[in-house]
Amino acid sequence: MIIKVIMLLLLLMAGLSLIYQGTLHLLSQFFWGNFIELLSISILMVFFPGIYLANLIL
Repeated sequence: MIIKVIMLLLLLMAGLSLIYQGTLHLLSQFFWGNFIELLSISILMVFFPGIYLANLIL
């Protein structure tokens, strides 16, 4: 249980870091591919693990 929580927190931190870097790149040079990539990273690496982590804790 503790290992799952730690791994999910690491995944969330990596996802937030990628979203931050992707947003900076998207703002400097807009391209639809970058937008789709940023959206998919936010869903797969932040949204789904966040929901799973919330269900584990609560």
